[in-house]
Amino acid sequence: MTNHQMKVKLRYWGTYGKKPDINNLELQWVKIEKLSNNHIKAILITELQITADWRAMFETELLNRLSTGTIVPDVERYANCPLHKTTLRIC
Repeated sequence: MTNHQMKVKLRYWGTYGKKPDINNLELQWVKIEKLSNNHIKAILITELQITADWRAMFETELLNRLSTGTIVPDVERYANCPLHKTTLRIC
């Protein structure tokens, strides 16, 4: 397993989802490998404050998906997220 593959399997991204309800914000922590291709693209465009390491990881993940034809589709909510003891949801 490459260093990049390890990062993608072990790292999580905090998200409120595509269309967060401003009255009921619920932060979910989603494994990078489960983020949709479009979500990763949106992160690269909108989250200018991410570190160079995170940016490189997201860019490499998109390139790997493109080269292998892997498409992770968009979802409304990330499913099967067990509740974390700090009340954040972990996917």
